[in-house]
Amino acid sequence: MPNLRAARLLMWAVLFSQALAAQHIVLLDQQTREPVHGAVATNLRNGTIDVSDYNGKLVPTNYLPTDTLYIDEFQHRGAFVLPGQVDGRDIYLAAELITFDGGPEITVYGRSERLSELPNKIDVIDVGAIRLKNPQTSADLLSQAGNVFVQKSQMGGGSPVLRGFEANKVLLVVDGVRMNNAIYRSGHLQNAITLDPLILKQVEVVFGPSSVAYGSDALGGVVHYRTRDPLLGEQRGSNEATGNLLARISSANQEKTFHADVAVGYERLGFLTSVTRSEYGNLRMGSNRRHGDETWGLLPVYGAYDPESRSDVIAENEDPELQVGTGYDQLDFTQKILLRASNTVSWKANFQYSTSSNIPRYDQLSDIRGGVPRWAEWYYGPQQRVFFSLQSVITDTTALYNSAIVTGAYQRIDETRIKRRFGQTAREVQDEDVWVYSLNADFERNLGSLTHFNYGVELVHNDVTSSAWSEILGSRERGEVATRYPNGGSSLSSAAAYFGLKRSLGEKTDLKAGARYTAGRLRAAFDENPFYTLPFDAVNLSRNALTGSLGLIYRPAKTWKVAAVVGNAFRLPNVDDVGKVRENDGFALIPTDQLGPEYAYNGELTLEKSLMGGRAQIALTGFYTLLRDAIVARNTTLNGQDSIEVEGAVARIQTNQNASQAQVYGYFAGFSAELTDRWNCYARYNFTYGQETESNVPLAHIPPVFASAGMNYSYDGFMGELSVLYNGAKSIDRYAPGGTDNADAALADGVPAWWTLNLNATYFISRTLQAQFGLENILDVHYRTFASGISAPGRNLILGLRATF
Repeated sequence: MPNLRAARLLMWAVLFSQALAAQHIVLLDQQTREPVHGAVATNLRNGTIDVSDYNGKLVPTNYLPTDTLYIDEFQHRGAFVLPGQVDGRDIYLAAELITFDGGPEITVYGRSERLSELPNKIDVIDVGAIRLKNPQTSADLLSQAGNVFVQKSQMGGGSPVLRGFEANKVLLVVDGVRMNNAIYRSGHLQNAITLDPLILKQVEVVFGPSSVAYGSDALGGVVHYRTRDPLLGEQRGSNEATGNLLARISSANQEKTFHADVAVGYERLGFLTSVTRSEYGNLRMGSNRRHGDETWGLLPVYGAYDPESRSDVIAENEDPELQVGTGYDQLDFTQKILLRASNTVSWKANFQYSTSSNIPRYDQLSDIRGGVPRWAEWYYGPQQRVFFSLQSVITDTTALYNSAIVTGAYQRIDETRIKRRFGQTAREVQDEDVWVYSLNADFERNLGSLTHFNYGVELVHNDVTSSAWSEILGSRERGEVATRYPNGGSSLSSAAAYFGLKRSLGEKTDLKAGARYTAGRLRAAFDENPFYTLPFDAVNLSRNALTGSLGLIYRPAKTWKVAAVVGNAFRLPNVDDVGKVRENDGFALIPTDQLGPEYAYNGELTLEKSLMGGRAQIALTGFYTLLRDAIVARNTTLNGQDSIEVEGAVARIQTNQNASQAQVYGYFAGFSAELTDRWNCYARYNFTYGQETESNVPLAHIPPVFASAGMNYSYDGFMGELSVLYNGAKSIDRYAPGGTDNADAALADGVPAWWTLNLNATYFISRTLQAQFGLENILDVHYRTFASGISAPGRNLILGLRATF
């Protein structure tokens, strides 16, 4: 009998413990199936509040089976957990439409703020959108998002354009550290592809001059890439582990991508490791030539090297729609370590490495003149980026700050250009190495409940080494050629101090102001060389800039928001502006010792209206930017001569000068709506106009009208989007003189309008297994984006399989 009583007690104890273990729920994002941590659950019976952990697990306290919970998390729609549902099940939360009192967080002045609290126009691309779009590169991600125009000279590239500004006038940032360095040029850049899109958690696009917050180069705006962070275990002695595996193939360029990442978190220590390997073949263009030209973009022949005859030959392209000479490979690696040293201090180490194979410069290799290729070889050597940062975050109230973020960073960039004209045996190699060291210290202090003050300092130093040589095919002998940058070495340094102030002027009005002072110094040494003689052997420039901004947010009613911003931005001349030697389209650029900063003065106004009880939103932003002292190339003479031989060609001599004044203006209109719990839609439209005011010619880099629209559907593990991307026509008379807009890559009257129909979908086979599908450019349209030297992909089938554990 005692044994029977003991057995019954044991049985009840087991059942009771199982009931207690089941009294939890797991909160997951409906689209990504990733845990939602930091969600607040309120017990509607007794008001008890609980918060979900890093794994999305929520264990309600003081809970009865008859209780109802309300789940609230700012990036997801609120949800009710009904009686009897707290039984260990998964609860899926749908993403929230951005409202006037919420939205995702971004970091400006070292302070995390809600998007709705900022007066600037800012787009945020979150991890859900990144996974659904499934881009091959971080540059493709920007163009697919619909509000950023991207130029391409080759498949292994992508140069973002913000409000008509491109390259060194747009600041790229990764995890709070500026990527722009001393050799960022004014033409088109491919550096954005060195960021792995599969490790990104968010991309913030800040439109308009932003130097007060971000420093030099942010004339057109900022693209801030943020990678995922390690997680920490929530309970003493516990550890958490998550990971992702992804395999993906694409048909348009025979892409093969494999990605793996794993995060392990202990109570105070977390690790995140990520690796991505991608292989891309030659890119196929679209066959549907709605523009009416039967030959535009086709590659009938290309240059090839015959090892038997040891000479270049003209090879016939059996499939002219295949853009031979576009494929490349890339490897990306990320390692992050997070240490919570105490309740108020944490440290984060961030190491990133990106390298590639040779990347063919397709716009040059496809330059056929009189049936003969101009170049036998033209490609970038392996593009390598080494990045390391160490960041300390302190959240301890003192007389000077409530929180502080100090970030030290090191970057090493290696760029190589290899060129050989068709029929010649000499190959020219130019190699650039850049070392960048930076230190940022950002502080935040609350001055009462209505005023927040931010201040900080930034130190940046660049060292540039440039070398060049010629190689005879089949020989180890090297010859001497002109270096691209100063052969005696060069450097660029800057020191800045800044502050930001946010003040609530009442329930309806917020004021935001800031200022930054920057002092910069550039040094360059030109050793004697046999190619040209300059009137100086060194350049020493000391330049400074003072910038400021003032923003106002006014909410006249619950459903209205009005935001206005005025301010200016600057760009200090860099080594590329001062010391570059290169030939392009018959013009030879030579160094100068007289350059000052470029300035942009901007004003913008945004109107936002909430509709359908907060489930829809319409926005309109207008802007005007005045560009002064813009650095442009102008004709000049050297030692009484107006021409010089550079890179094997005689060309007209030019130098960079602060010689241009211009105005840029335009507007953005957008609409988004949650039609039902399963359906939502969006539409975006962008218009930009730019003109040099003194010479009265079109300003370079100004894209045509571009727009996007889409419809999203989500239900029971399925998420799909049908979208349209549109670009208007750009007439040839609106191309800027000088070749930057690549008029030779367009039709005789410019680039025609185009639109594509695209489908992206994700289906969760199980909680841990996800199938991804995409069909881009469904109608197989042939088109080239403005200023691009390569035709866009034709119909592209994307298949992917992701495992999450």
